[in-house]
Amino acid sequence: MKLNPATIALLATLPWLVGFAESELKTYPDDRPNPAIIEDAVARGATSCRYNLEDMLIHALGDREGQGVAFYPVGDEKRRPYMGLYVTTYPNGDQAHLQWVAGPDASGLCALSWTEARHWKQPCKDVVERYVRDRGVQGQPMGEATLLTSTSPDNGLKVVATPAGDGCLVTESDIAWRLDPDEKAREWIQADHGYDPGP
Repeated sequence: MKLNPATIALLATLPWLVGFAESELKTYPDDRPNPAIIEDAVARGATSCRYNLEDMLIHALGDREGQGVAFYPVGDEKRRPYMGLYVTTYPNGDQAHLQWVAGPDASGLCALSWTEARHWKQPCKDVVERYVRDRGVQGQPMGEATLLTSTSPDNGLKVVATPAGDGCLVTESDIAWRLDPDEKAREWIQADHGYDPGP
């Protein structure tokens, strides 16, 4: 999600903060990703944060395949948030649960969030060491778990690593509140990703 002077993004996405090897990372489309989620939202009348939703999904989903379901506030789609719950597949075959929420908040502008949970086969000690060494994040203990955060003052992506059997359960979370109209996100998509998301 692009930051500009008129935007407060409490948590911005670092797409490369997932996984260890290139084959295990989220990948991003050269062109527009599959617009099915956006088309479904628009068809149901959830149009208030349409461009912000697409901007968020580019970073949360990338061009991975996903199967899932979306939920809408029937009869009040333009004024209340909507959400989706998806199972996504990484290039190496690993799967993750991705949940997103998008829609206007009490201010009438857009609130956006996504959370992804994924199980790694490596022990959490190795997961955390790799994140800190290769991704430039900071780790701090949280009981049995470790919280990882970016060192960038403009980035608040949170990653929690918790032991789960012989492996590690990793949950990433990102949230943003917009101060500017949804139409601005259309401009960001054009500038950052090279396509016009359309009406």
